[in-house]
Amino acid sequence: MVSLKSANITKPADLKGKKIGVYSLSSGTRQNLLVLLHQAGLSESDVTIVVTGLLNFAPLLQGQVDATAATDTGLLVGKRKGIGDVNVMEVRNYLNVSSDLFVVREEVYQQKKPLLRRFLKAYRESAAWMIANPDEAAGLAVKYAIDGTDRPTNLEVIGLRNAATVSPITEKKGLGAFDLESLQRAADAYRKLGLIEHDIRVSDVVSTDLLPSRSKLTP
Repeated sequence: MVSLKSANITKPADLKGKKIGVYSLSSGTRQNLLVLLHQAGLSESDVTIVVTGLLNFAPLLQGQVDATAATDTGLLVGKRKGIGDVNVMEVRNYLNVSSDLFVVREEVYQQKKPLLRRFLKAYRESAAWMIANPDEAAGLAVKYAIDGTDRPTNLEVIGLRNAATVSPITEKKGLGAFDLESLQRAADAYRKLGLIEHDIRVSDVVSTDLLPSRSKLTP
């Protein structure tokens, strides 16, 4: 959650009565806003939500919103474009959970396990390669990414994504491993916030059994 220093928004309770920008009403930025409001005993009715789209720092600078929800990469680009000195509340300080999940239907999971194993192996090897070779990855982004024309920005974005890919759990179990307890806390929080309709027992729906063992990964 990003705001100008002049707004003096430094904690979730300060959002009460404010206009808050989000990418869209179905985006993770709105979900993160709800998490922050919940920490202060607030709800959506205590703020005015404004859909700003991806270019949400212009409304902030123009005074159309008091604060705006953004991704870490969005904030990075905004800073490079000169949004100036801002206050930032990071949602991970209140509810730290990975959203990097691949979702498949039950029948696909049961019927296509060999294919899913190959896909996950390739994906994990590509992530490991990008962690080991950020400079080369930044160069490839210039050639292939739609918004990757600026190599220094590419490198910073890759640094953020690489940092978000690893955790104490992945250090022990390899890339792709999940902290099921943190996922359960998130599921419980989303249920309280009304973002999901039913209780979810994460251990019933999240599995890492198709991940390759470290010994099967190529260097």
